[in-house]
Amino acid sequence: MSIIKLSHTSKELYLKSPRAFFYHYYLNLREKVVGSPLFFGSLIETGLEALFNGAKLEEAQDAFRKEFKSVRVNGSFENLATSNNIRYSKADLDLDVFTEKELKDLEGKSDQFKSWMSLQRKGELLIAAYHKDILPKIKKVIATQQYFSIKNEAGDEITGFADLICE
Repeated sequence: MSIIKLSHTSKELYLKSPRAFFYHYYLNLREKVVGSPLFFGSLIETGLEALFNGAKLEEAQDAFRKEFKSVRVNGSFENLATSNNIRYSKADLDLDVFTEKELKDLEGKSDQFKSWMSLQRKGELLIAAYHKDILPKIKKVIATQQYFSIKNEAGDEITGFADLICE
């Protein structure tokens, strides 16, 4: 009997389209273009993990910014600001997060670049909000990105990573 590994993402893909699930997980065929939510969540975790592990706010935001330059898409690294293999949604671009000077600097830039800058700013703001509102409520960080495995009596196993374990 073979082991079947399911994630939330794979389950959602199967429910949306069993054929797309088959292509993705059995034939290993991937889309050439990936959407921003796929990488934003992973990259924001870099900054939050730094914050939860004792980094100062600026250090955590720097860790996020450092990673928010490129991601691996189908085996090669893609520049998040310029790659045609990255798809940003309309919701990614929020001009309200910029100062007047920054808005002037963005004039003439592509919508892709503006969306990338907007998401970067949103990431910085999210990390700052965690620093201000969440971190003071945490007494002790026990672990970040902690692997877990739970088996039942029938031999079924659930594995995953807990983003944060704290008191």
